[in-house]
Amino acid sequence: MPARCPDFFLIGAMKSGTTSLQEYLQRHPQIFMCTPKEPQFFSRDAVFARGIDWYRALFAEAKKGQLCGEASTCYARHPHFGDVAGRIKAHVPDARFLFIMRHPVERAYAHYRHLMEERGVTGQALLSFEEALERIPEIIDTSLYRRQIGAFHVQFSAERFHFLTLDELRAQPIPTLAAIQRFLGVPVLDLSAGGSIESNRSGTALAVRQSRDLVGRMRRSPLLSRWIDLLPARVRQRARAWLTSPKIAEVIAGRSARQSVEGISEMTPEVRARLVERFVEPNRELAEFLGRSLPDWSE
Repeated sequence: MPARCPDFFLIGAMKSGTTSLQEYLQRHPQIFMCTPKEPQFFSRDAVFARGIDWYRALFAEAKKGQLCGEASTCYARHPHFGDVAGRIKAHVPDARFLFIMRHPVERAYAHYRHLMEERGVTGQALLSFEEALERIPEIIDTSLYRRQIGAFHVQFSAERFHFLTLDELRAQPIPTLAAIQRFLGVPVLDLSAGGSIESNRSGTALAVRQSRDLVGRMRRSPLLSRWIDLLPARVRQRARAWLTSPKIAEVIAGRSARQSVEGISEMTPEVRARLVERFVEPNRELAEFLGRSLPDWSE
């Protein structure tokens, strides 16, 4: 089947359950989610410069009749990544969008921790949560869900969007996932039948990438191979099994990320109260726009 662009996008919000939702969707035989989960084609200039043929190739393995999707959360971090919606409109004019939301304060704090873990992995100085709120406006902006939706509504009509919350996905996975499947136009299956999914794994994506690179270099190292050859037979066998294990990069990444969290500050009750107040009006506008009540995000 010729390569093509995706039919739908899971655009965010970052740290709101997008990985869990993507993994649920991958259980459906008529849905193909690309690898990597977040190609970031329409948001990162350097990736966009690779061209649309490079992007289409990510979906080349989709079977006939499958819907194609991708889940780049940086698409919903307006205005920090340019005109993402405009780029998508130019290449995928009939796109549909899934947007999952979470308590905006909890999401902002998770965003902060994610950024600090990445800083820690790369050896950069960490910021306190309050410092990060002042210096990294993206943390607050990403939790302004109505603003993020509005950036896409300039290009796409309302019926092309389906909204849900992490609370709904956790509390009522069967009806929540059924509504998504009806929106996408695929047969409704019980995607929770294989068990619930909570994708809060140890290690950030950056830590995993770096660890995979490290393991790759270790496996290719003739010096390490010669050193293993000098070990006693039983130990040598264990060492080679450890080095070739597909899980070793994730183990190293988890340790690296755990080490990097030292120095990451907690959210104080005072800062939380201030942020809850900051989001009262945006949450009210969001509920009015969606025409539905939202979970209690007032505490």
